[in-house]
Amino acid sequence: MSEERLNGILAISSQPQYLDDVRHWIEVLDREGESADFLIGEDIMKNKEALRWKLPRTKRQMGGAEPEEEAAEWTSTTYRQTWEWITQVAMGLKHLGIGDSDAVCIMSRTRPAWLTADIGAMSLGAITAPIYPSSEPGQAAYVINNVKARAIFVENVQQYAKIEKVRGECPTLEHVIVIDDRGKLPAGAVSFDDIFDLSDAEPGE
Repeated sequence: MSEERLNGILAISSQPQYLDDVRHWIEVLDREGESADFLIGEDIMKNKEALRWKLPRTKRQMGGAEPEEEAAEWTSTTYRQTWEWITQVAMGLKHLGIGDSDAVCIMSRTRPAWLTADIGAMSLGAITAPIYPSSEPGQAAYVINNVKARAIFVENVQQYAKIEKVRGECPTLEHVIVIDDRGKLPAGAVSFDDIFDLSDAEPGE
């Protein structure tokens, strides 16, 4: 396994006590000739419930074909499904040019997409910086400029509007990604579904 891939996988855990476990499973999978991309082999709870939430979501964002809204009911995903989602977000960010040591902000309430944005960015070697969703535009701009963020995930079009007010004050900010894209997205905004599309796109597309 390449050092770059190893470092990317190790970055999924911010808790040092988990690193030995991660290294162990990488070694096991390597010995057995299996890919360590997911860290979830036949014996690592791939079908166990990983996330459970009751937020409205779109079918497309969780693997469906069409961006139709589903009812707000309790929903769960397995560890493998969750990791596949994280991988898609990571590859979409990579297509946007996000990489090692870049900063990515997240301005959203707690939801599954928050987790995937966080771990997806860290798996590329990027640094994530959360911003309270209750922050005023100027407060958000302070954090963005302090970490020199190249991208920010915002929860919805209302949060996007906050960032748009101070976009001209944030010279490093290149991409604003809207998680919940219900409603009309302003020109220049990137939807969460766009990130999924980019994960499969060829370089230069």
